[in-house]
Amino acid sequence: MDWDAIWKIALAIIASVGGIGVVIVAIVKYCGDRIAERLQMKYQKKMDQELEKYKWILEQSAYVKKARFDVAFQIYQDLFASFNTLVNDIFWLYPTALDRITSIYHDDDKGLLDACTKRYDKAQIAYDDAIRILGSRAPFITKENYRKFKSILDLASKQLNAYQFANPYRSQHFPSETDRGSIEQEGYKRTDEIEKNWVELINDLRDYLATLEIVEDKKHG
Repeated sequence: MDWDAIWKIALAIIASVGGIGVVIVAIVKYCGDRIAERLQMKYQKKMDQELEKYKWILEQSAYVKKARFDVAFQIYQDLFASFNTLVNDIFWLYPTALDRITSIYHDDDKGLLDACTKRYDKAQIAYDDAIRILGSRAPFITKENYRKFKSILDLASKQLNAYQFANPYRSQHFPSETDRGSIEQEGYKRTDEIEKNWVELINDLRDYLATLEIVEDKKHG
């Protein structure tokens, strides 16, 4: 038996008792309204609590995502600053642009030696800093990006090793040393390779960080 049938029977019984039935109907209606109102308030309160809980979860999620984005951005900013210095300083070991070091110190052996030593020391310091920065950030970057940074370090290491043996000072004072010419040529080739890899890595990082920004915008923008 459905509720409509039950309600019709109840109305018939109430009608049979005469005027008091009106009072009963009014009481039932009043009680029903109060119960419905209380139930509505109860479920509304529960719904509000659930919505607040969900809102809190979303806010925490947004905070975590933004925090992760900020950390990632700072990590790559540190790496870029360090490796940009490294690439610039390594360049001057075997520069593919016009280099006037030998003409400047043509008649100054000590000045030429000091200039070569200064270039080497500056590049070595930049190399050591890049190793430190990459090592401390390695767990927080992608494997692919780590591999690309590491490849630049490997090339820079070869430049430093080569420069100790083949540099402008040694070329002038020890011209009979074998294989120096080929070492220098390899050094110039590596300079171009480092520059090429660095430009590609910058573009890859730019695309990667743009992807992080798009995710941030879609989620919370």
